[in-house]
Amino acid sequence: MMVLLAFPFDYNQTDVDKTDEALQNFKDAILDPNFILMLNEFESKFLPINKHVEKRINDIYLYSSNRLREIEENSKDINADLDNCKENLNMPKVEEFYESYNEKCVKPISFLGKKYFFHRIRSTASCI
Repeated sequence: MMVLLAFPFDYNQTDVDKTDEALQNFKDAILDPNFILMLNEFESKFLPINKHVEKRINDIYLYSSNRLREIEENSKDINADLDNCKENLNMPKVEEFYESYNEKCVKPISFLGKKYFFHRIRSTASCI
């Protein structure tokens, strides 16, 4: 047996007797054996599902946070490896590369004149 509590639109019309009666009806509904059976059935059906879903969400959260931590640690290692690689190979910065390219390849071509221009373009790769 389900009992719905109805409240008037104007709460000023509510008196002590109506409130007491509504609370008594609510108490009777909660203590009704059918209501208790329905509540127990709900708990037996849905609580295991909720616990399973909660466990699955927790597992996903733990996996995601651990994976993110691994990625952050690996990215730090990769950045450190890249810095070491640049230092070990003595790789020039972009500005240094173009300055060296100009000195070794572009300026000699301009001094030789247009006659040797196409010949020097073919051998530009050796300048780098």
